[in-house]
Amino acid sequence: MVSSFRLTDKEEKLLTTLARRTGQSRSELVRKAIEEYGAKLIAQGGRSSLDRLMESGFEPIASGGDTDLSTNKEKQRKIILEKLTKRRR
Repeated sequence: MVSSFRLTDKEEKLLTTLARRTGQSRSELVRKAIEEYGAKLIAQGGRSSLDRLMESGFEPIASGGDTDLSTNKEKQRKIILEKLTKRRR
């Protein structure tokens, strides 16, 4: 079966590089990637990464909350430890 899809320039370059390095055709690499991704999703019950994250108790920061958590490692550690401590109680 023939399929057609669009890739970004970055994805196109990556696919070409992988084909060259592995000696596999671009089609083989795409088929293998789809097969592996599909098997992984089925094994996870079809849930997305976001679904699993939300089920784990993840609580996103509401608007107006701390905005520097991506760069403030000490604040990240403190928040994570507080959440872990609360779960254990």
